[in-house]
Amino acid sequence: MKVWEVMSINYHKVRLNTLITEARAIFRKHDTRILVIVKNFASEKLEGYILRRDVLTVTSARSNLTVREVLREEPVLLPDMDIREAFNIMSKSNVDAIPVVKSLATRQILGIVTLRDIIAGLKAAGYIPRAQAAGEVMTIRGVPLLSQNSRITKAWRLFVHKG
Repeated sequence: MKVWEVMSINYHKVRLNTLITEARAIFRKHDTRILVIVKNFASEKLEGYILRRDVLTVTSARSNLTVREVLREEPVLLPDMDIREAFNIMSKSNVDAIPVVKSLATRQILGIVTLRDIIAGLKAAGYIPRAQAAGEVMTIRGVPLLSQNSRITKAWRLFVHKG
């Protein structure tokens, strides 16, 4: 199965000079995981993107920070990539959504792919997971633990940066 088969062509765009606080409001309003960044709204050339967690790390509600200052340029996906390769890229990059571009040279935005899109595509194709119970695939290694006396700021930092 290819990326183009599971990607969504419905995505939200913001300009390079959009304030982080505006981006945060768009994430909330549209319940999206990714915002695509373009120079202007007529452009389909990807300048970069931000994920919901990128704006969560900015703590001030009155910040003058723009999306230009926190955008990600990579990774991106190509439409003819296998979704297994897309999943591996997402996993290695610790992201749950990535833009799809026509080519690396033009960076013309075609859509976005989220982990949910990949799972839905696999399910629609009849994929049956090998594991029957969560315990067969889950791990407790590397899972951060907090005591009941830990500060909320520590918990928040772990949540935002580790997922």
